Amino acid sequence: MSSATTVPLYRKLQACSFTGVPRFRHPDKFLFNTLLKCSNPEDSIRIFTNWVSKSSLLYLNERTFVFLLGACARSASSLSIGRIVHGMVIKLGFLYNSELIGTTLLHFYAKHGDLPISQMGLLEIGSLVHGYVETWTCTRNRGCLNSAISVFELMRVKNVLTWTSMATGLALNGRGSETSSLLNRMAESGIKPNEVTFTSLLSAYRHIGLVQEGLELFHSMRTRFGVTPAIQHYGCIVDLLGKAGRLKEAYEFVLAMPMKPDAIMLKSLCNACSIYGETAMGEEIGKALIEMEREEKGSECEDYVALSNVLASKGKWVEVEKLRNEMKERRIKTRPGYSFF
Repeated sequence: MSSATTVPLYRKLQACSFTGVPRFRHPDKFLFNTLLKCSNPEDSIRIFTNWVSKSSLLYLNERTFVFLLGACARSASSLSIGRIVHGMVIKLGFLYNSELIGTTLLHFYAKHGDLPISQMGLLEIGSLVHGYVETWTCTRNRGCLNSAISVFELMRVKNVLTWTSMATGLALNGRGSETSSLLNRMAESGIKPNEVTFTSLLSAYRHIGLVQEGLELFHSMRTRFGVTPAIQHYGCIVDLLGKAGRLKEAYEFVLAMPMKPDAIMLKSLCNACSIYGETAMGEEIGKALIEMEREEKGSECEDYVALSNVLASKGKWVEVEKLRNEMKERRIKTRPGYSFF
């Protein structure tokens, strides 16, 4: 059976087996890479080790290492194998000329660290973010971060994703000055930081509570890099200030925004008011939030919970009960994990 007829079947079934590799008398790069891509992580690694021990390294190309490093990233027990593959990438000269392999290596090292972000929940802001969210994963592990830095510096070709990944890793470690320097290097290299870059970095500063660094970065978006802040960037600053207890500053920041605040932003600020005892401000924001949601799409459970927490902290149980009754009338159900009390 030829690889041309067998591989499509494997691709559809997603059930490749490394035991099938030696049966092909005339294997090629297409077959090899397709098997790596379609197999589960453990089988992909076995396919690779079995084939390389019997075949020429000429079968290896950029896609080979991308698929293989991806498999190593998904397999918790494959850190040592991944490091060997990293060595092969360097020895064969792929790292210096392939931004895709470099980014995949960053992803691999990230996967074998400790994830500090509920990501963005980071981080969930799209498929592009996925790459650097994984880099955040490694940043609590000093050795892993250093490995990522080494990979990054060896890369001759870098794109906005790799620059953003590295800058975010530094930011999550509280290395603000290095993050700023890297952004300058990024711009000098001809690659302009974009909206996603700043969303990632501001989210990192928000996560670890670096208020001053976050504010400076926000103001530099327009002045240094010519990027107009969007609603998500304003939201990061509001959350950053709110978590730091700087509620008046956060409230004034919202009032000065050039666009209307969204519900997520108001929920964040309302919850911060409840935590820090700013009940008057919290009640005002909570009522505005529910009114906004009524007009736009109908209130959510979390909107009522945010306001009820503020009211409860002031002992306004009658108003809390009114909120509960309104929820019943509007058939808004409380979700697991939320409570009025």
